[in-house]
Amino acid sequence: MFCFYYRLVCEGLAYMHYSYLPLKLDSVPLFVENIGKGSCDITDVIESVRKDTELSEFMRTKSKSKEYAGPGIGDFSRRVRSLFDYRADDLLRYAYRIRIPSIHQVENLDTEMLCTTLLQWLLNSAITVYTLADKHDFFLLHGVTAAWSILQVGPLAVGSSRQLTLELVTTYLCALLATYISQGTPKLCPELLSDDAQKGPTTWTSILDSTLEQDLDEHVFKLIQICHELSLETDDQHLQKLYVKAALRALNETMKF
Repeated sequence: MFCFYYRLVCEGLAYMHYSYLPLKLDSVPLFVENIGKGSCDITDVIESVRKDTELSEFMRTKSKSKEYAGPGIGDFSRRVRSLFDYRADDLLRYAYRIRIPSIHQVENLDTEMLCTTLLQWLLNSAITVYTLADKHDFFLLHGVTAAWSILQVGPLAVGSSRQLTLELVTTYLCALLATYISQGTPKLCPELLSDDAQKGPTTWTSILDSTLEQDLDEHVFKLIQICHELSLETDDQHLQKLYVKAALRALNETMKF
């Protein structure tokens, strides 16, 4: 179990490698005081990103240029890096439009509680994007494992720094948006959370039994373990449904890259 958790943390943090690449902003340093204070739900912002065809077309063209033709750089890396290098201000502009619920209340929390609360919201947001996308996307799944990993180690990394906490949240959101764009801006489908869309086992006992009976990609096990653990920590019915739907997607659908 320890080895599995260790691998989950390491692989999740590998996704965040793309946030290690600097956001090459016109304005430096990164201004984070606006994060979470936008007027839009994250799914509405993502819909706006999906409609920004100019940004997507720029990424497709730039990522295929000689600048990113070096050996050992995969297509996903090229796409994300082109956005971080040349369109970081656009990513940040969209990130600033996102509303984090009760952000004004949580700002009054001590730094440790602020960090945990914001990172928990990031994790639920990553699960939402993964679950509602109109395809079972491998890299959006990695967005979930990355967010889970950050929730485990992030508070240790930022310590008592409110600035670093907000930088972590801001950078992750930019990385998530860049990943979404790089994967072709799949349409988010809220109807996937409806009961009519339910397929497969409906209880966690049956989901876990079905998972363990099959020879599955290890990423499926990781996603289902995260969602199961989260389900044990809340009575919120919307979140409970979200976690089950995410697990069923991982269990039943063919992963696309």
